[in-house]
Amino acid sequence: MIGAEEGLYKEAEQRPGGWRGWRNFVVRHKRAESEVITSFFLEPEDGRPIADFKPGQYVSVVVDVPRLGLQQVRQYSLSDAPNAKSYRISVKRENEGEAHAAGYVSNLLHEHVNQGDVVRITPPFGAFHVDMAATTPVVLISGGVGLTPLVSMLKAILKNTDREVVFVHGARNGAVHAMKDRLKASADTNRHLTSIVFYDTPRESDVMGYDYDYEGLVDLRRVSASAIRPNADYYICGPLPFMRAQVHTLEELGVDSARVHYEVFGTDVFEE
Repeated sequence: MIGAEEGLYKEAEQRPGGWRGWRNFVVRHKRAESEVITSFFLEPEDGRPIADFKPGQYVSVVVDVPRLGLQQVRQYSLSDAPNAKSYRISVKRENEGEAHAAGYVSNLLHEHVNQGDVVRITPPFGAFHVDMAATTPVVLISGGVGLTPLVSMLKAILKNTDREVVFVHGARNGAVHAMKDRLKASADTNRHLTSIVFYDTPRESDVMGYDYDYEGLVDLRRVSASAIRPNADYYICGPLPFMRAQVHTLEELGVDSARVHYEVFGTDVFEE
């Protein structure tokens, strides 16, 4: 394992624009995507080239946590297509508590890291990424902030290929649905993209604005005619119970498990 890890570090360092360890990036722009998710647009402080990445990968961010008297490292998926100039991460503000360091870090980023500030990040890593060389249809299935790596996949696919894409997303309501207007505009203007949105508890304004398609939790059985495509590859990201439910449903619908891709972060265990 140590040798494999060293191999990853060496590969990240040797690719064009790559580096090893931490590198300073400047927050060039900060944008609220919903009531709970904020995007940070990061450019290298030294002005030198940055490493390309595979859509779906993540970077690690290190922040000082004064209250805890230490540094904390968090992984955040890159939420934009590769562009050779900048990275974008989209961070959900978690519930904060004295014993909830994860919540403290996300709140610190939301409240105290602003345009012009410097953060330190690693090169992009991760085995969860879309195969850009494939030509098969792609079905993206996300819950909550799980849409961030899938948005990266979506933008890269629409920009560089003519592949058919179905994007199924679930959120509590329009207030916490990140990037909804831009995603809706993409679906309205791109014939290769089909968007399907589920809201658990839609607000009246969501109903009036036609912001969602189905009420309730994401249920692929209800949209199988649109979301289940022959020879498609399926990418799933969201809370662990959400991912487990989608994998089981796809299995019930006859989808080959080799075409279902997901990644579990942290210490949770995915049990099928």
